[in-house]
Amino acid sequence: MLTTHRIAVAGTIAIGAMTACGSGGGGATFAPATLSANSVPSATPSPTAHPSASPVPTATPASTPSPVATITPAATPTPAATATPTPVATATPAPGPTIQANPAALAFTSTGPGAAQQLNVSEPGYIGTFSESDSCDSVATISPFTAVAGTPFTVTPLAPGACTITMHDTAARSVAVSVTVTSSGLVIQRKGRS
Repeated sequence: MLTTHRIAVAGTIAIGAMTACGSGGGGATFAPATLSANSVPSATPSPTAHPSASPVPTATPASTPSPVATITPAATPTPAATATPTPVATATPAPGPTIQANPAALAFTSTGPGAAQQLNVSEPGYIGTFSESDSCDSVATISPFTAVAGTPFTVTPLAPGACTITMHDTAARSVAVSVTVTSSGLVIQRKGRS
């Protein structure tokens, strides 16, 4: 019977064939066959699988907002200085002639046309016209309303009361004349019998 054995000695693989003798009692004969370790092909290592690295997500950059245009306010114009007008001195008119009324006041003790009086108005050196204004609506009438210098005015009493007549020239000079109207009546006393 032939048996093959492998014996590793100091890096050398000894392969021998051992022949067993039959039952006749002969010993086993071992015939070594020496092989160099280099003669035995080494096993090619299986490639180690490396896990693929998961891709790192790339951060999407935030969108940069468009700059908002800043509106520069227009400069407020500086108001021009307003020149203050210098007041012109008003010349004081020299005193001129004054209007004179004759009489200076009118007094009536009765009413009606028969009690009318004349009012004369004069002014030295004046040859213009005179006009009148009054507050005598229900007390007296004055006529004419306007007259040239030297023309008298007629005042007629109407009813008891008081008022004022103002005479004017064309130069804005004036004179006031007071008017008073009173009425006198006869008082009859009845005599009683004794």
